Amino acid sequence: MKSVVALLLSVPPLALGADTSLSLCQAVTTYFFNTCTDTDGDGYVDAADSVADMTGEVVSAVVNNCPGDGTWISDDECQWTRKLCVSCDDSTGTTRIRVQTNNMPDGSGQMAPVGQAEIDEKNLDFEVNFNQAVVTGQNYETEATTQDEVDDALCSTRAMASAKINDDNDFESADGSDTTVGNGMVTITGIVSWGTSANDVDPWFPPAYWNGVAQEVESVDNCLVHAADGWLHHHSLSPAYWASDGSTCTAYQALAQYDDEVSVTTLMFEGEDGDSMDGHEDLQIVGIALDGHLVFGPYASSTVEVYDGTGLDLCNGVRYDDDADGTRDAYAYFMSKTFPYQMGCWGPANYPDYTPNCTTNAQSSYSTRPALFNALYGSSSTIGPKPTSQPTPAPSLKPTTETPGPTKDLGDPNVLIVQMDDALAAYFEDWEDYVNPPDLPDTHRFSDGDFDGLTDYLPNIDSIRKNGVSFTRAYTASSACAPTRFSVLTGRYPSRGVYNTEKSANSYGSDVRTYVQVSWAKLDDFDSTYNAATIFSGQGYATAHIGKWHLTPSNEDGGSMEDDTYASQVTAVKARGFDYVDGLYTENINTCAGEDYCSTFTHNLDWMTTRAVEFMDEYSEVPFFLYFNPTVPHEPDLDDLMVDGLCADGESSCDRQDTVDGRLDSVPTVYDTLCFSEDCEMPSYTDLWSTAEDIATSSKLESACASAIWIDDSLGVMLAYLEEQSELENTIIVVTSDNGSSKRTLYETGVRAPLFVRWTRGGILDNVIISDLVSSIDLLPTLVDLALPDYGGYTDFDGVSWADLATGASSSLSRDSIIVEYGFDRAIIRDDSWKLISALDDSTCDETEDYPDCTSGDQLYYLNSDSTEQTSLTDDSSYSAILSELEDLIDAHDDDTIDGAPVSPTAQPTIAPTSCFEPDADSWTSPSGNGCDWVAQSPDTRCSIGGNSPASDYCLNACGTCPDDDDDSCASGGESCTSDDDCCDGYYCKSANGVCRTESSSSSSDSAGVHPLIITLVVLAVVVSCAMVFYLKNRKKVIQRKLNLNHRDESLVQLAVESKEIRITKA
Repeated sequence: MKSVVALLLSVPPLALGADTSLSLCQAVTTYFFNTCTDTDGDGYVDAADSVADMTGEVVSAVVNNCPGDGTWISDDECQWTRKLCVSCDDSTGTTRIRVQTNNMPDGSGQMAPVGQAEIDEKNLDFEVNFNQAVVTGQNYETEATTQDEVDDALCSTRAMASAKINDDNDFESADGSDTTVGNGMVTITGIVSWGTSANDVDPWFPPAYWNGVAQEVESVDNCLVHAADGWLHHHSLSPAYWASDGSTCTAYQALAQYDDEVSVTTLMFEGEDGDSMDGHEDLQIVGIALDGHLVFGPYASSTVEVYDGTGLDLCNGVRYDDDADGTRDAYAYFMSKTFPYQMGCWGPANYPDYTPNCTTNAQSSYSTRPALFNALYGSSSTIGPKPTSQPTPAPSLKPTTETPGPTKDLGDPNVLIVQMDDALAAYFEDWEDYVNPPDLPDTHRFSDGDFDGLTDYLPNIDSIRKNGVSFTRAYTASSACAPTRFSVLTGRYPSRGVYNTEKSANSYGSDVRTYVQVSWAKLDDFDSTYNAATIFSGQGYATAHIGKWHLTPSNEDGGSMEDDTYASQVTAVKARGFDYVDGLYTENINTCAGEDYCSTFTHNLDWMTTRAVEFMDEYSEVPFFLYFNPTVPHEPDLDDLMVDGLCADGESSCDRQDTVDGRLDSVPTVYDTLCFSEDCEMPSYTDLWSTAEDIATSSKLESACASAIWIDDSLGVMLAYLEEQSELENTIIVVTSDNGSSKRTLYETGVRAPLFVRWTRGGILDNVIISDLVSSIDLLPTLVDLALPDYGGYTDFDGVSWADLATGASSSLSRDSIIVEYGFDRAIIRDDSWKLISALDDSTCDETEDYPDCTSGDQLYYLNSDSTEQTSLTDDSSYSAILSELEDLIDAHDDDTIDGAPVSPTAQPTIAPTSCFEPDADSWTSPSGNGCDWVAQSPDTRCSIGGNSPASDYCLNACGTCPDDDDDSCASGGESCTSDDDCCDGYYCKSANGVCRTESSSSSSDSAGVHPLIITLVVLAVVVSCAMVFYLKNRKKVIQRKLNLNHRDESLVQLAVESKEIRITKA
């Protein structure tokens, strides 16, 4: 077999920094595996008149499909001709580089063809200005400052071949087309390389859905090459391109045949044997881009690896100094282990605040890294030597059609959340030292007579407690299912939900508390984009929802169990960021007695458990996030199913095979198929109900007992599977509930929930009880902290992370209070056990008969002495100061949630922002000192995330100008102070607890001084832009809410006032 490098000259390392002249261009051409010849005797190859007239190299290999116009020379060996000529010319006065190739592979194993698909001969012939310099300070060729712009730049690159090439490059092709090489480059072996798949997504780490279409991982061989539509192409390169020690990639063999630790990214930089790059860790040329810039990789220098893309701009490029004049006026692309791998758009480009959504393997952030610049800076920089030896031919392995996927990093924990439906905290009250809540009204106690609870019957939940932490003061953000589930998935109060806010404003007005209820607590608009599923999916996790949902608007396709198909219901949930959805209950099933649509299903935890294990097995190569939601103990009671065999309609017959998705062919189980221990088998309905009857002392407890045991058995199956897969110790397991028994009230029995968390490998403490106040809004920020320590995306959570508390890194959460919500009612529970229920609507009193002051309006309780909330102290003047303080805290929460601005229970940093948002401008302004005319948000709220301002910046004054740097020293809302002088403008020192607040520390009876609200109104009246806000006073809170919710939107938020409605549209 003829050597592919036989005609190449052996050259010393190529020095950068000389110039961009013909001599440098010619030196670069020697790095390409050219088959053309030197016709003028200058030592460098010369272009042919056309690819058809070009000198070629005859190669052969054992293949499945004979590429191009090749011919079979034996039963399994094909012979074909590959052509490549990369040459330079300066006859026009400008150095031009010409690329001629038939895009056919080398048969040596370095680039042997993939056998899965036919490969056509593709004659490409184009030329472009060599290594076009850029002028320092010129506008970027590609600049993206919003999410949409980032996606357009990196996720549609195949369509950008003509649109984004700078005219100064003078691109020309022989056939007059400038799209012939797709969106990218020609490699040193003459094969094209594209950044995205045909669906404009990352080929190896795509999102589950893109542009409404389900995405799958592309299949490539170990040369990281495959064919599509006859085009042989890369998406990144194998080490065989530059390794000169004879090591090769192994053609044909698909990645799925490798051990679990080998992945696409491993092959990019290490190759099959894991050490292909040894001795070659220096700057390498790997190709020429369509715009004339060089492509380097995978190392910037002998010590700098370009693994995560840090230091690369949006297009995966770097500006550098090509002539040692101290100015970085040239540009090149780099290979990286993160999308887009070599080049993603036509640079130079900026360093945006967003990463592309068409990949789950994006850069963690865009930022400069001096080492990359230095690697391409000045005459001291060199490019490593080109290959000088012929790699060993590849073995004749037959191809496989298996689709490879990203490999799981053992450092990435799985996440399993089991959220029971209406599980009483009292299920667990008999566990030693675990009393949750401390006392209950008699009618809400689970224990009865000599029955002491369920400890002995819930071994799997008990194992989470014994091997993890138990929270004795865990609260749900609301006392009903959907609002609490909203808070779990978003880390935000349900009163902030876009759908809930708009429905409440339309019904009750926008200047009152948001009315929180089940039918309005939905994941819609902003909340569909920024939630746990999208966050974890964006970090490479497989995400799944199984069980009760209740978060799709009923008027949306897929939002109704009665009116919509099961498939459309699944699609609606997937649209919220989940890769896998099954075992789905879109709504409650307790209200469909007698309804025909409920005549074919009821509770089916066996079905849900089977689907959960099937999901974990299907996505075993990557870490998973599984939101598992049993439909019990919620009604209908289990005796209907387990004793009478009835469906949810109360009339038809149902058993284990009946599901919302139709009747199954067999009883759902994973026992002896995916899971093999005795714990992998769910109990029969007869055995389960018999146990419940034996331990329950009254008929009303039988269904509750059966539900708890059924859930525990389901968890046991999942734990058994994880243990068999050696994944149990590396799975964060959370067991909790959505509310208590006094649903839709804010009493302890309505909002206290069990919460047990285990993660052995991650250092969560064993068998430890934590009494700090925590809320369901805290779960997402905590999981992000634990599982995604390098996550740099959206973090505007209302909740706080208790990760340090659970791992023992901190002894206290340092939280003063939490808020719970339902209807118009709000309650605040303070760390010292004082609780205030601010009741504006006593309709929820119908839910309970156990609280004598339920209809009394505001109720003040001291839980340490009145844990059953039987005696309100609201009218006791002895506690007026405490009552006033708690009222102030609820008022502050109301202001924050009505306004819609992000709020954090912890103090916000007082950082002077670099830019503020001007609603009538086209971009963010970046003044120095005071220079901003209008600030949209109120004090202590974020003013410019996603623009030119870092995510940590905050506006410190409500209206007028950006603060000076010396304003950084003031204390913002919630921060400690000793006097009003310590607080920022608009804040006053609350002497009672020494923190800055938005109302004066003077008592209400003090007539001296002017209330800060009056001062603010005066300022608002003076500033023209703020006068506009004042004019829209009746709608300003909706405006601010929507401005905040769209502050990451890629388009300028445009306010349109039509009649009495404020609409948010894209410019």
